[in-house]
Amino acid sequence: MTADWSRLAAKIKTRRRELDLTQAGLAQRAGVSESSVYLVEGGRERKRLPTTMPAIEAALGWDSGSAEAILGGGEPATVASPAAGTVGGGELADGMPLRLRHELRQGHVVDSAVVDRPGAGRFIVVWKTDDAASEPTDEDLAEWSRIHRALHGIDGESSN
Repeated sequence: MTADWSRLAAKIKTRRRELDLTQAGLAQRAGVSESSVYLVEGGRERKRLPTTMPAIEAALGWDSGSAEAILGGGEPATVASPAAGTVGGGELADGMPLRLRHELRQGHVVDSAVVDRPGAGRFIVVWKTDDAASEPTDEDLAEWSRIHRALHGIDGESSN
């Protein structure tokens, strides 16, 4: 069976309209360019899915892999709610950008840091690898240590 790109385009456009989004609104929600949405909705045949598709799927409230299912004649699988998701069993914050939620669902968390800045909120930094089997190198660990010290305002330079 060949991939039905026009079917995928129609499903994306229909879902976007169900969510009362313009192409620009979907692009913003997904954290991709407006031209990415325009091109996907154009239905032009491609060799493979665009790299922006997982973010677009998430913004539409579809499970990862829904675009491939549609290309093969199936239907998209919808998540419980496009406005709420989970990572490792924990709820994500309401209003978290969909692209960030997508990124947090992918890969394996190695470490994280939270730095409170009185009067300015807090910074949250997450270090992830592509999969749990990826071992950080000594260089990775040294860079994370440098970033961690910088976040906490600790000067890693010696003052000789």
